[in-house]
This record gives sequence, C-alpha cells and structure tokens, in this order.
Amino acid sequence: MKRTSRRHFIKLSAASTLALGARSISLFAEKAVKPLRILILGGTGFIGPYQVQYALSRGHK
Repeated sequence: MKRTSRRHFIKLSAASTLALGARSISLFAEKAVKPLRILILGGTGFIGPYQVQYALSRGHK
C-alpha cells in the first residue's frame, strides 16, 4: 500500500474541491427566460459572491 503525505493529500483535496465547485455552478444554472439587470448589495460578504456568480451564469447583468 502506497502511503501519501499530508501535503499531497491536502493539495489533491483542494484541487478536487475547486474543480467540482467551479463546475457545479454551470451544470445546474439554467438560462433565464429574460436577462435582468440585478443589483446585489453586500456582494463581498459570506454568500454574496456566490449569488453574483449564479446570476451571471444564468445570463443576468
């Protein structure tokens, strides 16, 4: 059995998480019927960046 180092495990885990996270937004986001101009206040906080990415992936401005 091959033993891996913690450093290698953490790098592999982080890369996998980032790849799946970036991919999941485009997989589940359907295009909007009519693109809207959306104003999201507090877009730099905990959940704001994800709301912005989701809206952009659906075709909103």
